[in-house]
Amino acid sequence: MPLPRPLADVLWAVQFRFNNRFRRRLTVLKCDTTGRAAGAPDAVAGGVTVVGYGPDEALPADVTSGLAGRFGMDFPAVQRAEAAEGATLWVGSIPGEHGGEPLGFARTRPGDRAPGWHEALGPDDRLVYAMATHRAARGRGISTAILRAALAAAPPGGAAWADTMVWNAPALAVLRRVGFVDLYEADPLPDHPD
Repeated sequence: MPLPRPLADVLWAVQFRFNNRFRRRLTVLKCDTTGRAAGAPDAVAGGVTVVGYGPDEALPADVTSGLAGRFGMDFPAVQRAEAAEGATLWVGSIPGEHGGEPLGFARTRPGDRAPGWHEALGPDDRLVYAMATHRAARGRGISTAILRAALAAAPPGGAAWADTMVWNAPALAVLRRVGFVDLYEADPLPDHPD
Protein backbone atom coordinates (compact mmCIF):
# COMPACT_ATOMS: atom_id res chain seq x y z
CA MET A 1 0.00 0.00 0.00
CA PRO A 2 1.52 3.36 -1.00
CA LEU A 3 2.14 6.01 1.62
CA PRO A 4 -0.12 9.08 1.70
CA ARG A 5 1.39 11.86 -0.44
CA PRO A 6 2.35 14.24 2.44
CA LEU A 7 4.07 11.41 4.33
CA ALA A 8 5.84 10.23 1.18
CA ASP A 9 7.12 13.78 0.58
CA VAL A 10 8.49 14.02 4.14
CA LEU A 11 10.15 10.61 3.85
CA TRP A 12 11.70 11.59 0.52
CA ALA A 13 13.08 14.83 2.02
CA VAL A 14 14.64 12.95 4.95
CA GLN A 15 16.19 10.35 2.64
CA PHE A 16 17.51 13.10 0.35
CA ARG A 17 19.20 14.95 3.20
CA PHE A 18 20.68 11.75 4.66
CA ASN A 19 21.99 10.53 1.31
CA ASN A 20 23.32 13.94 0.33
CA ARG A 21 25.28 14.15 3.56
CA PHE A 22 26.54 10.59 4.03
CA ARG A 23 26.52 9.01 0.55
CA ARG A 24 28.36 11.70 -1.36
CA ARG A 25 29.51 9.76 -4.40
CA LEU A 26 28.66 10.50 -8.01
CA THR A 27 28.09 8.19 -10.94
CA VAL A 28 29.68 9.66 -14.09
CA LEU A 29 27.85 8.75 -17.30
CA LYS A 30 28.44 9.22 -21.03
CA CYS A 31 26.21 9.03 -24.11
CA ASP A 32 27.35 8.96 -27.72
CA THR A 33 24.90 11.53 -29.09
CA THR A 34 25.21 10.61 -32.77
CA GLY A 35 22.14 8.61 -33.73
CA ARG A 36 21.38 7.74 -30.09
CA ALA A 37 18.40 9.95 -29.39
CA ALA A 38 15.08 10.13 -31.18
CA GLY A 39 13.12 13.33 -31.46
CA ALA A 40 14.01 16.91 -32.10
CA PRO A 41 14.16 20.08 -30.06
CA ASP A 42 10.99 22.15 -29.87
CA ALA A 43 8.96 19.00 -30.60
CA VAL A 44 6.10 17.10 -29.03
CA ALA A 45 7.08 13.61 -27.86
CA GLY A 46 4.57 11.35 -26.11
CA GLY A 47 2.33 14.31 -25.29
CA VAL A 48 5.24 16.24 -23.77
CA THR A 49 6.21 19.51 -25.42
CA VAL A 50 9.90 20.36 -25.12
CA VAL A 51 11.36 23.77 -25.92
CA GLY A 52 15.03 24.68 -25.75
CA TYR A 53 16.05 28.23 -24.82
CA GLY A 54 19.61 29.05 -25.85
CA PRO A 55 21.91 31.26 -23.82
CA ASP A 56 21.04 34.34 -25.89
CA GLU A 57 17.26 33.81 -25.75
CA ALA A 58 15.05 35.47 -23.17
CA LEU A 59 12.63 33.18 -21.39
CA PRO A 60 8.96 34.10 -21.87
CA ALA A 61 7.43 35.58 -18.70
CA ASP A 62 4.98 32.68 -18.26
CA VAL A 63 7.82 30.14 -18.47
CA THR A 64 9.92 32.11 -15.98
CA SER A 65 7.07 32.46 -13.48
CA GLY A 66 6.04 28.81 -13.92
CA LEU A 67 9.57 27.57 -13.27
CA ALA A 68 10.01 29.92 -10.31
CA GLY A 69 6.71 28.77 -8.81
CA ARG A 70 7.50 25.08 -9.17
CA PHE A 71 11.27 24.99 -8.66
CA GLY A 72 12.15 27.98 -6.49
CA MET A 73 11.82 31.71 -6.57
CA ASP A 74 15.55 32.09 -7.28
CA PHE A 75 15.11 30.29 -10.62
CA PRO A 76 15.25 33.49 -12.77
CA ALA A 77 18.53 34.65 -11.20
CA VAL A 78 20.06 31.18 -11.47
CA GLN A 79 18.97 30.95 -15.10
CA ARG A 80 20.57 34.31 -15.95
CA ALA A 81 23.86 33.15 -14.39
CA GLU A 82 23.71 29.80 -16.21
CA ALA A 83 22.90 31.45 -19.55
CA ALA A 84 25.93 33.72 -19.07
CA GLU A 85 27.99 30.51 -18.88
CA GLY A 86 26.55 29.24 -22.19
CA ALA A 87 23.80 26.99 -20.82
CA THR A 88 20.73 26.02 -22.81
CA LEU A 89 17.57 25.48 -20.76
CA TRP A 90 15.28 22.65 -21.91
CA VAL A 91 11.71 22.96 -20.61
CA GLY A 92 9.03 20.27 -20.74
CA SER A 93 5.28 20.68 -20.35
CA ILE A 94 2.12 18.76 -21.18
CA PRO A 95 -0.34 20.95 -23.11
CA GLY A 96 -3.76 21.00 -21.48
CA GLU A 97 -2.47 19.78 -18.12
CA HIS A 98 -1.31 21.76 -15.08
CA GLY A 99 -2.33 24.92 -16.90
CA GLY A 100 0.33 24.26 -19.55
CA GLU A 101 2.99 25.34 -17.05
CA PRO A 102 6.53 23.92 -17.15
CA LEU A 103 6.72 20.57 -15.36
CA GLY A 104 10.40 19.79 -15.81
CA PHE A 105 13.68 21.12 -17.06
CA ALA A 106 17.32 20.29 -17.67
CA ARG A 107 20.30 22.35 -18.67
CA THR A 108 23.07 21.58 -21.13
CA ARG A 109 26.27 23.46 -21.65
CA PRO A 110 29.04 23.11 -24.26
CA GLY A 111 31.88 20.98 -22.93
CA ASP A 112 34.45 23.72 -23.33
CA ARG A 113 32.29 25.86 -20.99
CA ALA A 114 32.61 23.27 -18.19
CA PRO A 115 36.24 23.53 -17.06
CA GLY A 116 37.33 21.39 -14.15
CA TRP A 117 34.68 18.72 -14.71
CA HIS A 118 35.57 15.02 -14.21
CA GLU A 119 36.70 14.70 -17.84
CA ALA A 120 38.21 17.19 -20.28
CA LEU A 121 35.28 18.02 -22.57
CA GLY A 122 35.45 19.59 -26.01
CA PRO A 123 33.23 22.17 -27.73
CA ASP A 124 31.10 19.48 -29.44
CA ASP A 125 30.48 17.66 -26.15
CA ARG A 126 27.51 18.57 -23.97
CA LEU A 127 27.28 18.48 -20.19
CA VAL A 128 23.75 17.62 -19.03
CA TYR A 129 22.93 18.87 -15.54
CA ALA A 130 20.32 20.35 -13.20
CA MET A 131 17.59 17.96 -14.32
CA ALA A 132 14.30 18.15 -12.38
CA THR A 133 10.65 17.15 -12.76
CA HIS A 134 7.86 18.51 -10.59
CA ARG A 135 6.76 15.81 -8.13
CA ALA A 136 3.13 15.85 -9.30
CA ALA A 137 4.22 15.05 -12.87
CA ARG A 138 6.83 12.34 -12.31
CA GLY A 139 6.50 9.11 -14.25
CA ARG A 140 4.96 10.83 -17.30
CA GLY A 141 8.07 10.78 -19.52
CA ILE A 142 8.88 14.47 -19.10
CA SER A 143 12.58 14.04 -18.28
CA THR A 144 12.93 11.40 -20.99
CA ALA A 145 11.46 13.76 -23.61
CA ILE A 146 13.62 16.65 -22.39
CA LEU A 147 16.82 14.61 -22.58
CA ARG A 148 15.98 13.20 -26.02
CA ALA A 149 15.43 16.71 -27.36
CA ALA A 150 18.68 17.94 -25.80
CA LEU A 151 20.64 14.99 -27.19
CA ALA A 152 19.12 15.43 -30.65
CA ALA A 153 20.30 19.06 -30.67
CA ALA A 154 23.87 18.22 -29.65
CA PRO A 155 26.52 18.57 -32.37
CA PRO A 156 27.34 15.36 -34.23
CA GLY A 157 30.63 13.81 -33.25
CA GLY A 158 30.43 14.97 -29.67
CA ALA A 159 29.27 13.08 -26.63
CA ALA A 160 26.89 13.96 -23.84
CA TRP A 161 28.10 13.66 -20.27
CA ALA A 162 26.32 13.72 -16.93
CA ASP A 163 26.84 12.87 -13.31
CA THR A 164 24.40 12.27 -10.51
CA MET A 165 24.53 11.00 -6.97
CA VAL A 166 24.92 7.20 -6.82
CA TRP A 167 21.72 6.95 -4.77
CA ASN A 168 19.55 8.98 -7.20
CA ALA A 169 17.80 6.01 -8.81
CA PRO A 170 15.21 8.07 -10.76
CA ALA A 171 17.89 10.25 -12.41
CA LEU A 172 20.06 7.23 -13.19
CA ALA A 173 17.07 5.41 -14.72
CA VAL A 174 16.15 8.24 -17.08
CA LEU A 175 19.77 8.87 -18.11
CA ARG A 176 20.23 5.17 -18.90
CA ARG A 177 16.88 5.07 -20.73
CA VAL A 178 18.07 7.64 -23.28
CA GLY A 179 21.43 5.96 -23.87
CA PHE A 180 23.83 7.06 -21.13
CA VAL A 181 26.14 4.38 -19.74
CA ASP A 182 27.83 4.38 -16.34
CA LEU A 183 31.59 4.95 -16.51
CA TYR A 184 32.79 5.22 -12.92
CA GLU A 185 32.12 6.69 -9.49
CA ALA A 186 33.74 9.93 -8.36
CA ASP A 187 33.76 12.40 -5.52
CA PRO A 188 31.62 15.53 -5.94
CA LEU A 189 33.40 18.50 -7.47
CA PRO A 190 33.79 21.71 -5.46
CA ASP A 191 32.43 23.93 -8.26
CA HIS A 192 29.92 21.47 -9.66
CA PRO A 193 27.65 23.25 -12.20
CA ASP A 194 24.47 21.79 -10.76
